Amino acid sequence: MKEIICPHCKEKNIKKDGLRMTEKRGKIQRYRCKLCNYRFVVDDGFYRIRNNENIITMSIDMYISNLSSRKREIS
Repeated sequence: MKEIICPHCKEKNIKKDGLRMTEKRGKIQRYRCKLCNYRFVVDDGFYRIRNNENIITMSIDMYISNLSSRKREIS
């Protein structure tokens, strides 16, 4: 597991501080730094994205694999 560090003061002494509820992504863990009292959410690459991360990764995979949700008719 990756060690969680405060983005404000770079301190490693943090604690869990509740959950952030989002409409599409569900519950996201919040943390609080014990030194500077800064409250933050760990950035997992999908921070502030308004859709489920599974849908986003599946769409990117389909794009890279040259797949489409629409079928073309060859005439």
